[in-house]
Amino acid sequence: MTSLAERSQIITWVQKAMNFGARQDRACTVINFNARTLQRWQVNQSLGDQRSCGHKHRQTSSVCEGVNTYWRLSI
Repeated sequence: MTSLAERSQIITWVQKAMNFGARQDRACTVINFNARTLQRWQVNQSLGDQRSCGHKHRQTSSVCEGVNTYWRLSI
């Protein structure tokens, strides 16, 4: 996860490069960064990580494996 301070620094670097004539995608490539991520960050720079930390759903395959194990043990 990238802190707000780090996000601000990356945005500043790319903006400086663009002021000197670089294209945004090329500036991002130079620092090994995804241009789409930069665009999302620029929409609202004051927001931090927006990923939810809620309940993660199990994959269907893991549920099926548990059911199969139950049936093998009960036979």
